[in-house]
Amino acid sequence: RVLRLVAAYYFGGWFGWVGSCLGPEMMPEAYFHATQALGAALGIWLVGIASTHQGGSLLWTCAASLIGEFALGGYARLAGIAGFQWTRRWEPEVKKRRPKWWQAILAVALFWTVALGGFLEHASITMNDQSTGEPTTYRLKSCIWNIMHGIDWE
Repeated sequence: RVLRLVAAYYFGGWFGWVGSCLGPEMMPEAYFHATQALGAALGIWLVGIASTHQGGSLLWTCAASLIGEFALGGYARLAGIAGFQWTRRWEPEVKKRRPKWWQAILAVALFWTVALGGFLEHASITMNDQSTGEPTTYRLKSCIWNIMHGIDWE
């Protein structure tokens, strides 16, 4: 039991990180907090229903995660785990809904497309400029854009 709770916490963090990268950088900060909480809830729910005779409500897990993020000040994963545990119920494995093979492949492809797209959109590195000593931030998106359009040596 404890291992599954730890796994839910860490998978919630991983899915939450992917959720926080969902969308262009011009969106308001509250949007990224909401997508992070919803991503964490999805990760928690997936861990909770995987290979066991239990199920839980994705809706209540999402609601608890959003409450944890906004009302409790950033505790989306803990609140999401509490929401899943509150709605947990025992279900025989044979009665659980199984996705078709193409749905599973589509979900994996969507997840990794969102993850890589978010990484390209939001990744950056900050280094001290050698001439001035001031920190300068370089965005991965801008670097790729410059490579695609040729390097300007000016």
